Amino acid sequence: MIRRYNDVAQRTLDTDSAVPCRALRGNRVWSQCPSSHLPNKDDTVTITYRAGEIPAADLAEKPLGQPSAEPLTGDITTRSQVFFTSADDKIVSGTWECEPGASRWEFTTRGEIIHVLSGRMTVARDGEEGVELTAGSSAVFELGWQGTWTVHETLRKVFVVYRP
Repeated sequence: MIRRYNDVAQRTLDTDSAVPCRALRGNRVWSQCPSSHLPNKDDTVTITYRAGEIPAADLAEKPLGQPSAEPLTGDITTRSQVFFTSADDKIVSGTWECEPGASRWEFTTRGEIIHVLSGRMTVARDGEEGVELTAGSSAVFELGWQGTWTVHETLRKVFVVYRP
């Protein structure tokens, strides 16, 4: 469905409600950001999305596992959507959700910056005290960071992964 507001076209899903993601290119606004809905990648783009408002059912679901992390407490379900990948694949950004559980993380080939939108987890770098992250918290896991993440309440975050 396409709606037009003056000279701005807006593509929506199957509802008339606002969709929590859109890509801006020139004077056009596209709601919902799957790549199949976006114009040519060569165009100038500003991607905006309201990660906290995207229904979990609209995110891709998969079990937590390598290369991201090793679950320590059995199967852990994650949901995610990537909204940006740089042309050289060195920067990736999107939203990620994780069900409760503990996991081991080793940032040996990449770093990550996160901002927690909802939920609660404790992160503990090897040999250090744990730090609790809740809604509104941000954290940087630099290249070389190793430790555990223990999600206590389903966690939703915005992430930026960067590679050297």
